[in-house]
Amino acid sequence: MLSRSFSDSISKIATWIVLVATPLYYYTVFEASMSHVYDFFTFTLLLFLILNASRHKDIAYYIFLGFSGALHVLVRTQNIATVFVMLLMLFYHLYQNKFILWKLHLRNIGITGFALLFGLTPTMITNHYLFGHPFIVPQGDGFLSWFDPKILSLLFSPRNGLFSHHPVLLLGLIGYVALLIKSYGTKQEFVFFVLMFVAVAGQVYINATVLDWWSGDSYGQRRMTFSMPLFAFGGAYLIDRVYTYLKGMEICTAWISAFIVIICTSAGIYLTLIHVFLWDYQLPHNIIKWMFYYAPVRIL
Repeated sequence: MLSRSFSDSISKIATWIVLVATPLYYYTVFEASMSHVYDFFTFTLLLFLILNASRHKDIAYYIFLGFSGALHVLVRTQNIATVFVMLLMLFYHLYQNKFILWKLHLRNIGITGFALLFGLTPTMITNHYLFGHPFIVPQGDGFLSWFDPKILSLLFSPRNGLFSHHPVLLLGLIGYVALLIKSYGTKQEFVFFVLMFVAVAGQVYINATVLDWWSGDSYGQRRMTFSMPLFAFGGAYLIDRVYTYLKGMEICTAWISAFIVIICTSAGIYLTLIHVFLWDYQLPHNIIKWMFYYAPVRIL
């Protein structure tokens, strides 16, 4: 998806940074039994299929698209909100394609919706079997505080905050906002980026209402691992702007690329080592103090 908007080299660098300098690497290697890496995969798959939906007319494609949305919800039930936003994107893409008859539009939307609902039945059946109701929060009524979200804590707290734990993601967010502004003149791209942002913002709100907004014994904000595509796009745009600026000054970008990759990789490995080897997960930790004081003292 990145290579549609950026060069191959920038796309590879942004993808690498999203792997090693975020929670994604940890939950791919050390905690692969948890849902987070699969959450990332199913969200990326859904984005990819919707982004290419306007090129396809065949029924099989939309059946697969509906099942991919259901798979995203089966991984984490709260993803139903994300799937709803992504379906709005699908409607817009189909609406923009003037070369397909409205009957085909309605057929494709209906097939996607039916496949989605059918794919969700395992969750409803399981909930009914275990808890006596197909739609329920298994952790109980007090688990979600809808009117008291801890959004700032979830994003910036030194205890597993999304940006305080992995500052490169804040740069990715800045780049993403700049990309949104830049894409304003291109309707289809702009709608795609806006709705992806809305989907991620919705999950920020949902996760901020959870009783343990810090995600328990988490490596960073693990419940937001799915959102890495957004930060990859933002990071790629920032790198692209830096490259353009440096080329204008006739500075070689290869050294800059190597510097970015080395810094981000080293920071990601350092954070991972702290989490795996140095601290007790049962205690709340200030990641900033650990990065610059406690961890160096223990290592030395």
